[in-house]
Amino acid sequence: MLRCLLVKLGSRYCHCLLLEIAPDDEIKYDTPLRLAVDAIMQFRPRQLSDPPRSLAGNTLPLEDQYQKEFYRCLFTILDGRVVISPEFTVKAGIKGGTIDFLVARKKWGLELLRDRDRLVEHMKRFEPGGQYFSMIQPGNMEQYIVLDFTVTQPTKPRPGNTPLLNLML
Repeated sequence: MLRCLLVKLGSRYCHCLLLEIAPDDEIKYDTPLRLAVDAIMQFRPRQLSDPPRSLAGNTLPLEDQYQKEFYRCLFTILDGRVVISPEFTVKAGIKGGTIDFLVARKKWGLELLRDRDRLVEHMKRFEPGGQYFSMIQPGNMEQYIVLDFTVTQPTKPRPGNTPLLNLML
């Protein structure tokens, strides 16, 4: 067991030494949409479909499982060099809010949903008076997107002006 751990640590160390040196926080993406699409293309379907989730039978993945898989893929495609803030607290307290992901270097916010759960509420958070607007107004967040992971085709048009990407998995 210890030997296996040492081998893994040694190989990771060598990997870091041999990597092409690139500046920290360098992101080749120009929009949060392009970053999100690339991350989603790296999803491992088994991570969302195979693990048992309930004693009650077959249930769909929770929003949190999509968030964890999304974070894993972000970390991989950004090669661990860019700081991603999951569950970033925008404001504390009752009227506060926590955005699912903040890429502070690019001033991008990403909010993930499952099956349009409280879609209107989530989108209003980016509008004037919303929990996330306090980051938009002073320029701490310049671009943002809501990602809706769903298994059914949406039948209603998206509300508001917040960018929304429906992802049928």
